[in-house]
Amino acid sequence: RRVHGGQSNCVTARLRSSLFAMLPLIFLGFALLGLVIYGLMTRRTQPAAPKRVLAVAANKGAPPKVEKVVEENLPNGELYIYFGSQTGTAEGYARTLAKEGKTQGFNVKVVDMDDFNEDKFATHKLVILTIATYGEGEPTDNAKQMYKFLTQKDADESKFAQVKFTVFGLGNRQYEHYNMMAKRFDECLEKWGATRMYNKGEGDDDGTLEDDFSKWKEELWPTILSNVSNAVFRKGSEIPVVEYPLAVEFVNKAEISVEAAVAEGQVGDDINAKTYFAAVEVDVDVLREVRQSTATGSTRHLELNISGTTFAYQTADDLLIHPDNPADIVAKTAQRLGYELEAVFKWRKKDGSPAKTVPFPVPCSIRTALTRYCDLLAAPKKALVREIATFAKDADEQKRLFRLTSKESEAEFQEYINGGGRDLLDVLNDYPSVEIPLEIFIQMVPRLKGRYYTISSSSLVHPSSIHVTFSIANHKRFDGCVRNGACSDHICRVAPHTCLRVGLRESTFRLPPQDSTPVIMVGPGTGIAPFRAFLQQRRYLKEHGSTLGRAILYFGCRRKDEDYIYHDELESYLNDATLTELHVAFSRQQSEKVYVQHQLEENWQSTWDVLDKQGGYFYVCGGTSMGRDVHAVLERVVMKAKGVSQAEAHSYIKKLQDTGRYVQELWG
Repeated sequence: RRVHGGQSNCVTARLRSSLFAMLPLIFLGFALLGLVIYGLMTRRTQPAAPKRVLAVAANKGAPPKVEKVVEENLPNGELYIYFGSQTGTAEGYARTLAKEGKTQGFNVKVVDMDDFNEDKFATHKLVILTIATYGEGEPTDNAKQMYKFLTQKDADESKFAQVKFTVFGLGNRQYEHYNMMAKRFDECLEKWGATRMYNKGEGDDDGTLEDDFSKWKEELWPTILSNVSNAVFRKGSEIPVVEYPLAVEFVNKAEISVEAAVAEGQVGDDINAKTYFAAVEVDVDVLREVRQSTATGSTRHLELNISGTTFAYQTADDLLIHPDNPADIVAKTAQRLGYELEAVFKWRKKDGSPAKTVPFPVPCSIRTALTRYCDLLAAPKKALVREIATFAKDADEQKRLFRLTSKESEAEFQEYINGGGRDLLDVLNDYPSVEIPLEIFIQMVPRLKGRYYTISSSSLVHPSSIHVTFSIANHKRFDGCVRNGACSDHICRVAPHTCLRVGLRESTFRLPPQDSTPVIMVGPGTGIAPFRAFLQQRRYLKEHGSTLGRAILYFGCRRKDEDYIYHDELESYLNDATLTELHVAFSRQQSEKVYVQHQLEENWQSTWDVLDKQGGYFYVCGGTSMGRDVHAVLERVVMKAKGVSQAEAHSYIKKLQDTGRYVQELWG
């Protein structure tokens, strides 16, 4: 037993010695096993996105890896593009030109006209300006500062001597002052010593804007390059891929709110982005139909509750309503491109640092980005379709897309996109080999713009509520379906006591400073909105002791039993003398069509008395075609009453406009 016992003790001692020697390896093994288990347990929570979201397929149709722009890639020097934009369209064209400019070897700087500095501008050598005309021949809000400088009387004719420029204007032929700002900027820059290097272009937003823009820039780049010493001309494969400035970083958890984005110091990178950051959420209290019959259309009355918010307005201001894309379109777009809707991301610069100037607030989910900020329903423009073409994996599909956007296929493109009412998803479905990474797609697609509506309530009568009157627009698609307008459709999907995102813009509609000053109001259809607000305010002023001047309203609709909106309200204002005269033109009530301009002309003497003898104000709200006809009637009234020529009548009306006594807010 001892022997056995002794041998056993020796074996035990050796085992202990071996175990002690192996302890480091055992501990290491357990540590590695723990890491593996931890990795498996946490794998599901990692902020990974689907492979198709992040990766650009390596194939002939996809662009090469986007590289950081360096000086040698931009051999043709600096090019500045200034934009004057009210709704973002002129800015969009500026950014389109910026992309093209980079492919031509220019170091392009896009500048908001609000940031104009005359001394800095004088150092520029090459400048393109995209400028919209707002209202009745006025500069956009962001262009007012630059316009004021350029139009001052004592111009230094050598101030901009080294500047070479060209202008593209955005206007609407339905307006009297078509592309006035493009003309004025073009003239004034020359007056300050700048040299016009390329002819001024004028785009018509009444239907041919995209074509006008394309035609204008056919010889733009060769002409600009001819003004550059030792210019490097690029063709075909020499043209680099357009750079997208931001990247996305997926995150696990984050506070998803605009307030959080603002707290981080984020700001919008363009006009539309700024409205996203400024938007306020308000509750919907009332949404009701105001037509007697919806057989030929629908007009809705909306009331928003602004109590408990810092939101304040003045009577007849303009309300900006931000639409959401329909949930089914968002889901189908994400499915088509392979995006996970609930994935949350932030913006990052290409060097990995946080981005502060961004297209929209982050962090947000892909669902939110596609719903609130990407315009998925608009008809894609040529420039967008050409960008989409670069992501087609199939060579034949890519070739067809490039041909579709060529100058030779103009009619085919118009028929395919506009004639068929196609949207972005339709194009993606028609070309199934197109795969676009998320970070590129959400920078490539146009921003979803809010729509402005003239407020139809008085802030004195309804300080805690905003009223809006709107019609539901729609169009027929190639597949036979009828689709409503983005914003009106969104409002109608929103139930009472849910929220809308809104903003505010000061309106040109203001009642005269003196309550006793008479007013003439012309507003058919939803053009009655500001005048409903005026009448509410007039009644309030009368009830509080004011002496009111005459108030004459010209309203127009199809039939009394069809679309005579706010009929009861108007009758009550007439009964208590808030409204002095009410003229209603029923265009389809009788065999001969009657419009507001016809009734206005019939009452020409009364109109003249109010304007000339009583110093009254004249307001028009509605469609551009109606506004043009009313303006023509007003000219004839002046000619007839004063016995003057059309030119003299035009001058008389211009003085009314300049003094704020003739105000128009029109839309196409």
